[in-house]
Amino acid sequence: MGELHPTGLGAAPRRKPRGKDRPPEDRKYNRAFSRRRIVVEHAIGRLRGSGRWRT
Repeated sequence: MGELHPTGLGAAPRRKPRGKDRPPEDRKYNRAFSRRRIVVEHAIGRLRGSGRWRT
């Protein structure tokens, strides 16, 4: 994902511009972002489900 983001510090998906289609590079970036995010979300879910994290 670092090679897709200009500064390598992306922390949020890119939004669609008003009244325009989403650029292909934004679609590619968002896809890579969501693939990494789901791994993290599933890991957090497993930790919470096992009772290791109390919130």
